[in-house]
Amino acid sequence: MHGGTNMEYHAVPNCIFTKPEIASVGITETQAKEKGQPINVGKFNFMANGKALSMGEAEGMVKVLACASTLGSK
Repeated sequence: MHGGTNMEYHAVPNCIFTKPEIASVGITETQAKEKGQPINVGKFNFMANGKALSMGEAEGMVKVLACASTLGSK
């Protein structure tokens, strides 16, 4: 491409088109713990989301991992 640029494959998103869908990008919670990286974990169930309820798609959840240093420590 442009003079020696390397692809960073750890940041490539992926998706599995099932019902509900499954998608991810980056490392897993297990991988972060194995590397000793301090993380914060946030989870939110779709059943508590008004838009999901109005669309009849309340099954599933969102899980977000973030570096503890990015958002501050617990």
